Amino acid sequence: MLYEQVKRVILIMFFFSLGLNKFILYLPFFILFIALNYKEVFSPDYFLKLKPFFIFTVLIFSVICIVIFGGGLLLYPYRSLVVMGFAFFGAGVIFYQSLSKRSLILSYLFGVFVECCVIIFASYIKGGYGHGGLWSPFSGSVINSPLVSSMMSIFGCVSYYVLCHGKLSVKGFIFLVILLVSILSGFYLKGRAFFIIFFLGSLYSHLFLFIKGRSQKGLSLFALLMVTVFLFYLSSQEFRYEFLHVVGRFKEGLDSSSRGELYINGFLQMLSHPLGGFGVDEKFVSVKWFHNFWIDSARIGGWAPIVLFFSAYAYLLRRVKVNILCLENALEKLIILASLAVMFQEVIIEGDYRPYFILFLGSLTLLKNHNYDDSSYC
Repeated sequence: MLYEQVKRVILIMFFFSLGLNKFILYLPFFILFIALNYKEVFSPDYFLKLKPFFIFTVLIFSVICIVIFGGGLLLYPYRSLVVMGFAFFGAGVIFYQSLSKRSLILSYLFGVFVECCVIIFASYIKGGYGHGGLWSPFSGSVINSPLVSSMMSIFGCVSYYVLCHGKLSVKGFIFLVILLVSILSGFYLKGRAFFIIFFLGSLYSHLFLFIKGRSQKGLSLFALLMVTVFLFYLSSQEFRYEFLHVVGRFKEGLDSSSRGELYINGFLQMLSHPLGGFGVDEKFVSVKWFHNFWIDSARIGGWAPIVLFFSAYAYLLRRVKVNILCLENALEKLIILASLAVMFQEVIIEGDYRPYFILFLGSLTLLKNHNYDDSSYC
């Protein structure tokens, strides 16, 4: 029993470290886990169950290969390929075979959350950062804030769902802290995408509460959040300024951003360039990317990565053993939808691959091999 608990802790720490995206941290946990499970991992039966995993993963990962070998704008393309390959195949196969998929994906998300919080806190202390740019103590350089803001929206959606559907406990308190930190970070970074994704995720949580006949619990949580925001508004002049800034950005509407025209232009070019090779029209905005996973992939590889991506999910849907609209795996479906929303408006493979990996992990919970226990956080 103790031996199994030790292996579980090591596995959770591995996925947490993987979320932190620090190779020097997660590789030792991976090696230790393999060493403790070498008999199982290197047995023929272990790999006989992996055919669905490999088909789905090869299709998903082929999109990354096309972008990198096609000339994607990565500083260290081959190093990035190794890191992403390790995540999708190394961590992916362990995740697929695990009985604790939900615990592992939450551990991974918590790792990403911790890294984002460190960056946000360091930027706040250093001063002069926020919407548009953040200072990363990990790289010692300025990074764009929208992706961090969008990532925080995933944590906000997940913690809101868990609080709506879970029980009052120490874990519940931790998720409440994550939720409050995510919302405060959203105001600090002033990203409209954060609030749109979080709003849609909250509606998703309330929809499932309504179906279960437990709407009152969700309304209580919503009221608590409104009271908390109101108290911050009254007590902090700095928060009041950030709140009004966010409201002002929504009042400006999409006219204040060139994203809409950028997407339309990119989509039209994608249709007319089946082999890729197009770029951003500088009359819209002077950037190198369309800030959309599918258009940016087609920019380099044409229609091929789009076909591969949708082929992967056509295969997944054919393999799914539960109704997509049923209550089972509702949290994982929320993670899938939230990560898709982030991928819709951020640079992924050439920026930060983790939203794509989060989508991948969430999808693996639906690609069932009967090694799954979702008794927690249901």
